[in-house]
Amino acid sequence: MRNLFKYSNLVVGSAAIALNLAVSSPQAMAFNLTWTLDNARFQDLTFATGSFKYDADSNTYGEVDITTTDSGNFPDRNYTESNSTISGDANSLVLNVGNETLTLNFQSPLTNTIETIDLIASGNSSSKEVIVNTPPPNFERKFIDGTVSASASVPFEFSPSLGIIACLCWFGIPMLKNLSSG
Repeated sequence: MRNLFKYSNLVVGSAAIALNLAVSSPQAMAFNLTWTLDNARFQDLTFATGSFKYDADSNTYGEVDITTTDSGNFPDRNYTESNSTISGDANSLVLNVGNETLTLNFQSPLTNTIETIDLIASGNSSSKEVIVNTPPPNFERKFIDGTVSASASVPFEFSPSLGIIACLCWFGIPMLKNLSSG
């Protein structure tokens, strides 16, 4: 009987953890993809750098932190969740700070998969930064190149059910061993 319980703690504990992870709520896993701008270059040869999170299931942006470099009529600008009005969908991200707007239009919709997507860098729907002045002139600079690349971060979230199951496995199995051997 002793051999029967030799590895039972490990097996039952591992099964409990796997089961808990399998039934974790999808909301606990939201915003695990970070999209990073790569080689996002304007026509004046300056760059935009930074990242944001996007959840395709809820069509929600978060943790935005994108910086554009100064050039001519464009000052350095840091677009963040706290200082910007954020709008958009899977096809575009629009950030507005005062009279300045940064628009990132994507060649294909953002998803919840790890991939690289080109910015639209030509034509009327080109990704761009715009300054609207009152009175004019207004200024615009378009992107000529760039991509956004997704990467995943997988946070470990401890749930109460996992703790209960782990305690039962940790203490319950040895108690069963003692009962069966005594």
